[in-house]
Amino acid sequence: MDTLVLRPQPWANGEDLDDEVRILVNGDDLVDLVTVAEQSLATAAGRPSIADSYSGLRPAEVLWPSHHLLGATQAMWQVCREKTALLRCRACDADVRWPVLARIEVSEHAVVWRDFEQRRCPGPAPADTTEVRHDYPALGPYRFSRLQYEIQVRQVSTTTVFHPVRADELPLIEQSDWRRFSPRLPDQPVFTLALTWDHARRIADAGSRRRSVIRCSVRTTFLNRYQVETTGGIANQEYRIPADDLDAFNAALDGPIEVVDSFGGA
Repeated sequence: MDTLVLRPQPWANGEDLDDEVRILVNGDDLVDLVTVAEQSLATAAGRPSIADSYSGLRPAEVLWPSHHLLGATQAMWQVCREKTALLRCRACDADVRWPVLARIEVSEHAVVWRDFEQRRCPGPAPADTTEVRHDYPALGPYRFSRLQYEIQVRQVSTTTVFHPVRADELPLIEQSDWRRFSPRLPDQPVFTLALTWDHARRIADAGSRRRSVIRCSVRTTFLNRYQVETTGGIANQEYRIPADDLDAFNAALDGPIEVVDSFGGA
């Protein structure tokens, strides 16, 4: 799965305008990804670069309670028809816009961005209604976990995750007053955090020594460092934290660790 980060920040060029939401896909700013794609197209066509100067959309346009990134396009961008604006051109006026667009497909477990393009989208009543477009075949498709995606759209400060715990680990967690996980054993190179209780329970059932499921809240800014992984089906999504990062993970915990399910003895 790809990872999305939505980062509100002041307007990039320091002008006295609205804030913008920068989009990071797998850690890369979408503005940079589009610029590279445009430069490649210009080189292939033997013409000067068509790369433009883009900014993110306004927070009110893309962040909750807006459903712009969840299939309900904001009114001002509906002139772009079936695709969703992700970036805007800084130099555009009210009559003509040149946004970067993508087709957004939302399903129960995933959100997919595909068919990227830049399109000349005339405003409600421009004198010239001609449409011009540049496709970006090198971009996407990007497939995001819907859970991780909505955490970003809603700008949730902490994320609830679940972890299957062996019976011999629980006393060590309890000794920390339910505030820390114990160091990983040599056969545990990663620390698995399931996005749902159902997935954590399936892992717990499958492991010969895993019997309990715990729940904890983690600062979303910490989890943004890692991609969401999928194993055995789209409903089975998880973060895999390297064992060496466990101290940083413990520092990012928000509140106590809770046991939410137990499946018997060791």
